[in-house]
Amino acid sequence: MRKNRKERKEKTTEGDEIALILGIIFLGSLIYLSISSLLSSSKQTPAINRTFYLSSNLFPIGAYISYVNGTPAAAIFYGTPQPNGTECISSVAVYLSNYTSQRISSKPLFIYNPKEVANVYYNSGIVYKVATPNGYTLLCPNIVNATK
Repeated sequence: MRKNRKERKEKTTEGDEIALILGIIFLGSLIYLSISSLLSSSKQTPAINRTFYLSSNLFPIGAYISYVNGTPAAAIFYGTPQPNGTECISSVAVYLSNYTSQRISSKPLFIYNPKEVANVYYNSGIVYKVATPNGYTLLCPNIVNATK
């Protein structure tokens, strides 16, 4: 009976050792992939030059902007309708926040200038809110071309 317990204990130990080795290999693989991903992302990324169109029923799109000239703000992105029922971002309305009243302005600042629209787009939370494929943007082609 003691021999069976000892054999079970040895088998458990061998099984634990194998699990530990596999765990170390798996963890090492994850670390390697994470480091290689970080290194490859630190390289210059290709320019975004293609527009990803969203369904028109998703517009307008709201997003938070950290700060505009030192003031917290909210943004509403508006699109240009396409014949196929999709849209791309062509303008933005920025609502500035007032620290004193703790309210967002009811009068927006409408932005139509392509470079300024792109600036608000890239500095807003919309980039994280709406997933787009790599190399694509929600900005209309005229705005992408104006920022090149």
